[in-house]
Amino acid sequence: MNAQPPYPPRPDGAASPLPASASSLELLQREPLVLLEKVRVEFPFHTDAARGLRRVRGEMQESIDGEASRRELESEAGATFRREGRRYVAAALDDIDLTVRQGERLGLMGHNGAGKSTLIRVVSGLLQPSSGRMLTVGRVASTISTTFGFDMALTGRENVTRRGLMMRMSKAEIERHTEDIIEFAELGHYIDMPMATYSSGMKARLGFAITTSADADILVMDEWIGAGDPRFIEKCEARLSELVDRSRILILATHKEKLLKRVCNRFAVLEKGRLREVGFDGGLEQHGIVNDDIRLAKWKDKAEKYRAISLRRKERIETEKEKTERHKRMAKKRAEKLAQERKKTATLEAEVELLRAALSERDIGS
Repeated sequence: MNAQPPYPPRPDGAASPLPASASSLELLQREPLVLLEKVRVEFPFHTDAARGLRRVRGEMQESIDGEASRRELESEAGATFRREGRRYVAAALDDIDLTVRQGERLGLMGHNGAGKSTLIRVVSGLLQPSSGRMLTVGRVASTISTTFGFDMALTGRENVTRRGLMMRMSKAEIERHTEDIIEFAELGHYIDMPMATYSSGMKARLGFAITTSADADILVMDEWIGAGDPRFIEKCEARLSELVDRSRILILATHKEKLLKRVCNRFAVLEKGRLREVGFDGGLEQHGIVNDDIRLAKWKDKAEKYRAISLRRKERIETEKEKTERHKRMAKKRAEKLAQERKKTATLEAEVELLRAALSERDIGS
């Protein structure tokens, strides 16, 4: 007898990551999972923003209020714009299908505005999809906003408890980690003072210490961060590495290819809000991702080309300068020659006048 598949098939024939009838208890008993199906995130805006959009698209021959407004417009930044009745909609994410399972370290790459941070916020639970299905199984820790949820009227110690509860930590777990958090944040007696008295660096250190204290099943990061002075940044690097090692799923948005290769075993490329490529180790170059050395070599080649073009332009400028100087010298010689001719002409005219005067005197005398 053939074994039954662990999950019922989806209508499109693909295996469903989770049974549609799975209870909350069954989900908690399963391995950590991040599931996105046809996820779309849209941001509506109205008249004033639409006028700003028209200014940004000033080079377009058709106005957004005209024929172009009846079809989707893609910005260079990455979002897709379209008109719905009297409002406009910017789609930051467009039909994202993605499944991340235990043991996977997913690196998100793409240009600024491609949708990486938006996708990170959706997975973190900070942003709800406009449509589609999003599911996370396991505790999620996010380093996107380390100071999120702080109450400035409460003390640092009280905010440790507050943030811990928001991260779904038990009271016993919070108490177990509190002293380590205080020691890592290096706040001393300030921990029992209201956070309104904290500097921005102190708030960031405390938030980072709380965020990285929990044992998360799913770790979500927007770039590899550090906070404070260089010494504290070193501590952050070590703590982040430990947190990544403890997590069972990692999703990291970054522009750094070396970091991607060092930390991740899977990658995804976002382009204008759409998931363009998803793959595992190897073949990054064929998907449009090149390492820093290759990119540096390309930049050097471009720099050499621009340098050669600049040298040719300088040579042409020098040639033109020489021509100009030669023309100036020729013009000067011509001016000197003309002055000499004028001088000779003036001398001849004076001699003619003298001759005329002599002839007139002779005629009178005779």
